[in-house]
Amino acid sequence: QTLQKNLPLQGRHNHENIAATYAVLRSMNHDFNFSCLESFLGLTHRQEVIFQSDNLLVINDSKATNIESTLSFLESIDNRYPPDVKVHLLLGGIAKRSGLTGLEKYKDRIAALYLYGESQNFFSSFSDKNNLPFEVYDFFKNAVRESIQVALNSSSKSIVALSPACASFDLFKDFEVRGNAFKNIVKSEIGEGVNVS
Repeated sequence: QTLQKNLPLQGRHNHENIAATYAVLRSMNHDFNFSCLESFLGLTHRQEVIFQSDNLLVINDSKATNIESTLSFLESIDNRYPPDVKVHLLLGGIAKRSGLTGLEKYKDRIAALYLYGESQNFFSSFSDKNNLPFEVYDFFKNAVRESIQVALNSSSKSIVALSPACASFDLFKDFEVRGNAFKNIVKSEIGEGVNVS
């Protein structure tokens, strides 16, 4: 428990992977270097923190190409931040069959959904039915810009996250191109301090 709280890499799925690795190494009589976990920030486009200040955290989770991955992201936020820290969540692309099923469980955590791309009508119908606040955007860049501006004007700490629950192929070559586009738009809105490596 203490180790999990101190790790930069959050989420039950990541902690399960760490536990499995530990078990395999111990079964082979190899040591597990816990200290290396304290500096490992994760992989690009996977819950990647690209900006952090006192009142704003921006996360690139473009690799979340299905709702299960997006729910894992939201669970990691629930485990790490107090309930008053709200998420401005960018969703869109080519929807998978499961759509957004399960997202309604995080209604209290979500400040707003910013819907774009091919799935926007499907997702807006789901959001409306489940009383989730949302806006629909014709252009990805507008959704990103609006989410940043609304979060910056919030009175409490906010998280802006691209965790789209969709494939990227309606607008982008792949999730990496989508994630890089997100980072560049965020940088144009916030300025220096955004990790775009």
